[in-house]
Amino acid sequence: MILAHHGPFDTDSLGTDDPTEETPLKLISNQRKTSEHLIRLAINISFVFNLVLFIVKVYTAIASGSLVVIASTIDSFMDLLSGAIIFYTATVIRHVNYYHYPIGKSRMEPLGIIVFSAVMITCFFQVMVTSFENLLNPEAPETLVLSPLTIMLLFSNIVVKFFLWLWCRTMTSNSVQALAQDHMNDVVFNVFSTILPVVAKSLNCYWVDPCGAICLSIYIIIDWIRTCTENIRRMSGASASAEDIQQFTYLTYRFSDKIIEIDTVRAYYVGDRLFTEIDIVLPPDCPLSEAHDIGEGLQNALEKMDIVERAFVHLDYNSDHKIEHRQALL
Repeated sequence: MILAHHGPFDTDSLGTDDPTEETPLKLISNQRKTSEHLIRLAINISFVFNLVLFIVKVYTAIASGSLVVIASTIDSFMDLLSGAIIFYTATVIRHVNYYHYPIGKSRMEPLGIIVFSAVMITCFFQVMVTSFENLLNPEAPETLVLSPLTIMLLFSNIVVKFFLWLWCRTMTSNSVQALAQDHMNDVVFNVFSTILPVVAKSLNCYWVDPCGAICLSIYIIIDWIRTCTENIRRMSGASASAEDIQQFTYLTYRFSDKIIEIDTVRAYYVGDRLFTEIDIVLPPDCPLSEAHDIGEGLQNALEKMDIVERAFVHLDYNSDHKIEHRQALL
């Protein structure tokens, strides 16, 4: 997305000079920040609980013979796989090598999520196929065995996953947000995998169990297709939102009284965060040293924002020229 403006700005739309008055734009001080320690703690705790709950679900799947519970068990195994992928990508990102990766490895995070999304979609498509085969094969009757212990273990999964979701959803890390999405999927899965086998057993309607597995598989497939599509869109260089463009414009406008015009504000995703390019106009007689300090200071200020990966500030003495890199924008 590009914002090109020539002439004076309407300061009423950007904010106020009074530092005590709240501006409509959320700048650096209002960006939510989650510490690296808290992110690692959330990932590690989620992994431990997923491992324990997977072992519990293996027992309940074998004991009950329910297709819905088997689907839920596969989902728990995928939770473990997602935790391993996210742990690996977080480890890779922390090991910086500026010679081989000059701008860092932050794009490993959305890449890992795309890989995990593809695995999730494939696995639950297979669950859906197996459930259809069970429905269409009258010679394969479903035998459900539901003991009070099995139902209690399934209910405990719901409670644990719900509290993990409440905790993880408060963090801004894309990795932890993926885990939070997984926890909520587990809550939905476990609710249905507890109710449907009970209904099938109580009413002697064994077709309810494979039908439930099919419905849950479709839900998970659609959900992860959305997640995969969004991460692919960001990896492909999608433009930033209008609100983000406003933040960058406002910060630039207020940064220095030497800036007489903002020619272009451009921001686009390169992975999970944004690259920003800003063209500003300085007075023709502005000394080179002063112009350099203004440009470098603005770049540093932009890169302190949580949503910015890198910032590029271009200096000019007029705005009577074509937009740079026009071919790259078409």
